[in-house]
Formats: sequence, structure tokens, C-alpha cells
Amino acid sequence: MNSNFKRFSVLALLLGFYATVFAADVDTTIIKNTGFNDGFMRPFKENSSFWADTYPNFVRAAFPNATNSADYDYDKTGAARRNFIIADLGVQVPLWSGYFDNRKFGVALELPFTIQTWMDMFQKSTAPLINSGFMFGAPEITFLHNLNKPFLGIKNYSVKWGPFMHECTHMGEELALFRLRENLAVNRVNPSYFFSDLEITLNAIGDSPDENHSFRFGWWAMYNYDWNWYQTFADECDESQVSKPSKNFNEYFAQYQYQTKAFFSNFQGIVSGEIRNKQRYIYPSYDLDNNGEWFAKQSKDERVWCYHFATGIRYNNMKNTFFSRFGVAFECYYGLNPYGQFRNQRDFLQYGFSLIFE
Repeated sequence: MNSNFKRFSVLALLLGFYATVFAADVDTTIIKNTGFNDGFMRPFKENSSFWADTYPNFVRAAFPNATNSADYDYDKTGAARRNFIIADLGVQVPLWSGYFDNRKFGVALELPFTIQTWMDMFQKSTAPLINSGFMFGAPEITFLHNLNKPFLGIKNYSVKWGPFMHECTHMGEELALFRLRENLAVNRVNPSYFFSDLEITLNAIGDSPDENHSFRFGWWAMYNYDWNWYQTFADECDESQVSKPSKNFNEYFAQYQYQTKAFFSNFQGIVSGEIRNKQRYIYPSYDLDNNGEWFAKQSKDERVWCYHFATGIRYNNMKNTFFSRFGVAFECYYGLNPYGQFRNQRDFLQYGFSLIFE
């Protein structure tokens, strides 16, 4: 396990501990106007991720059946599909939030941090970590406006801006050594980039038990054009096999979430969807022919639409605790492989059940 992974893991645990302990003790009673001192470390539930968000700010354990590739098939099973485990640890560490003018306006300042791990727990010889990804940045600021009267079904809107965000991902050590032993021309690529994040949400509802239709639109704009989406190192790959996009330094998405009115007191039905446009990475993936010999499959410079659907049942815990909502969902994703350096692979399909803690 490399030192960067250790450092980020420790930081994530500390942030998760901070968010859980301090936010759990916050009085979440609905208030119309927030005093300055009362706003510190107060969660802003209107910023909760939708269930179909590819990079959620909640905790999710997913158990999908997904497209297999020799690129990450440690035991060379040759299976078309295999079972995996995906773990998301997302937190919006609350710095300050409050409401004004009898709850007509709201403002929040939060520190975002997400870890996503893709684990291969069902190989016979070992259980390698395929990819770990980290997304974090400077504090994000959110402005919320609750309308006096609904307009075309819109009850409120919010704008969230993350001025400086960073994503970096790392292939698992066992898998990197496996690819090195197999002498693949492109062993490891380092996806790492900086960007600004802008999101607009219509009908943000927080933890309300009411029926609701929410919409969210987002845009990421990269800062470091020269660095691009990923970097390479001469001792880890044949750099002549790697190209980089010459344009399209952005990512954008639209999301929708419907929740039913609470039934049996504390349960809600959820339907959520996301469509996201991502840049495909430009270097070959690898497969085995009938003789067990490796051959390269070329990638190309293109944008790929990715689709994510989630539906299930949520239970609302009415106590004032940080994980006040628990859900069981069925999820389906199709498009570009969303995990780290494997974003050079398209037509990736995964589906299965997940546990969601909000």
C-alpha cells in the first residue's frame, strides 16, 4: 500500500469522525433564522447527493455484477462478467450553515471529501484492490432561495460552487504488480486533475418526509490544461502508447430524484437517475487471445454519455443523528468505466444492490 493511500485514508477517517461526532450532536430542529454562533458545524441537508450520483457525499456499499476485463482479472478467469464490491465514503463536513428572513434564504459552507474503492473480493488466489479514488477540495459555498410561491412546480433553487477541487486515483498494488509481471506496455497511468465545480439544484428538500421531484445540473471545469486528465511516468508505461485529449476539459451532468410521501410513518420510495458526459482516456486496454497471449485494444479521443439509475426504499430515523436515513437500492450503470485509469473502457455495465447511509 503506497504512502499516499495511507495518508488519504487516515485523513478520510478523521473527517468522517469529525462529521459524525459533531454533526450528530447538532440540534436539527427547524429554525427560521440562524444566529451566527448557532450555525457552526450545522449540517445543511439540502446539499445531500441524489442516490444515482456517481460521486456521492454519503456512505454507500454496493455489490454489483459488472463487465469483466483481462485488464483487472487477476486470476485470468476469462469470464465476461464478475461480482465486485464498491465502497463510497462521502462526507460534507459542515463548517457553517444558516437561514435568514424566516427561512427564505439559506447559506452553507462545507468541506467536501469522498473516497471510492473498487474491490475484487471473489478471486481464488487473492482479493486485490482494483482502484481507489479520492475527491476533495477547498470549502464549497451554497446559496439557497425558497420561493414565496411555487413557480412551474419549483419551490426553491440553490447554487453550489466548489472553487478548487481535486480528484486523484490509484490502481491497487497487487494489480499493478500483476500487470508489471505480464509486461503490459501501459502498466499504470496516474489520473489526477484540478477543477472547479458548479451545481444548480431545483426543489432541494433536505430530509423532509414529503413527496418531491428534485433536479440537479452540474458542470466541472478543469484548471490544469497542460497536466490534463492524467499523467504518465516512463518507468510505468510506454509513453508512446498514451495520448491526451486536446480539448473538452470539462464534465457535465444532469440528475433527477423522486421521493414518495412517507408511508408507514418513516419509509419512502426513491427513484433517481443521472446522465453524465465524460472524457474517454486515450491509451490501450488489454485482453488475452485464444492462445493466452496479450493484445492491445485501442481507445480513441471521444466523449461518452454515461447513465446511472437507482431505485429503492429509504427509512428515516427521526432521531437527531448524522446517519438519519438508511436505504436499500437496486442500481444500474452503463457507459464509460467510471473507475480511475480504466476510464479508457466504454460499454461498461454494472448492476446490483447497494446499502446507502445518509
